[in-house]
Amino acid sequence: MPYVVAIALLDGAVTSRPFSVERLVDPTVVSLMRKVTVQERAEFSAQYPGSAYCRLRINTLSGDHIASEVRYPKGHINNRMDDRELEAKFRDMFGQLGNESQCEEALHALWNRTLTMLPILRITAAFCQPFLCKQFQTPGLTSIIHEHYENARHCVSLASRFVNNPG
Repeated sequence: MPYVVAIALLDGAVTSRPFSVERLVDPTVVSLMRKVTVQERAEFSAQYPGSAYCRLRINTLSGDHIASEVRYPKGHINNRMDDRELEAKFRDMFGQLGNESQCEEALHALWNRTLTMLPILRITAAFCQPFLCKQFQTPGLTSIIHEHYENARHCVSLASRFVNNPG
């Protein structure tokens, strides 16, 4: 949580781009992370998953306090993303896995062939699941990121072949 808060404060938004080894060890990010504290509020936790309540309070150097609360973050069932927002998030996440042409092809398949995508999603999940289980046992962040990247590229490639040749 401290990393995500630091990135949001520094960049103004959280996208997939700041999730890199270089950014994780960036002195500016690390310095700000050390100033972030997280406290669980029992009354907030008790509302989950019905809501994903979060309260953020920033104490500035001048002594001012800035506060914000969100009960239903964007993407929650009670605060759904519209198609434009979903597509923007997909493009952001896909940017690490393929090029613009591949992204367009995947979006076309998702928007226009949703039902035929279900077997592809199951296959993709099956191929990616071993990585998710293994990531907590693999020493070294760099090797984890590299393995995840290669695994994800393979999943996208496999899914693409099934989209192009569904039979």
